[in-house]
Amino acid sequence: MPRDINGVYTLPAGNPVVPGTVISTTWANETLNDIAAALTQSATKGDFGSSLAANGYQKLPSGLIIQWGVVTQETPTANTPYTFSYPIAFPNAVFALLGSQTSDSPAPVVSNPAIFGFVSSSQGRVAWASTAGATFGARYVAIGY
Repeated sequence: MPRDINGVYTLPAGNPVVPGTVISTTWANETLNDIAAALTQSATKGDFGSSLAANGYQKLPSGLIIQWGVVTQETPTANTPYTFSYPIAFPNAVFALLGSQTSDSPAPVVSNPAIFGFVSSSQGRVAWASTAGATFGARYVAIGY
């Protein structure tokens, strides 16, 4: 199964596939078996699903999934967790959930941090240290598989 570093398939060396060549089982079977093996091990587009939206995700060939999103909460109570859903559930586990308060929240990020935590494979949690009686926002990135 000859593929180069970019994944481009090339026929085996010595393959007589040129215009006007008579197809012979002595070389065609080996070539077709090689092509079949290459196609069998190829990933389909469905293996790398994605949603490139404000709340989206990217599935990688290894099974790792990266998700991101925006969370808003109107007049939250200080230090009270707000649960949000990821765009898709992680099938196995969540490795990390990172986030930051958005710049359009009413209080400075330093004095009013957003605190993130895990809930489940389909949900995360955010809480603001204090509130100013307005809508608060945060952006997050979650990594899992």
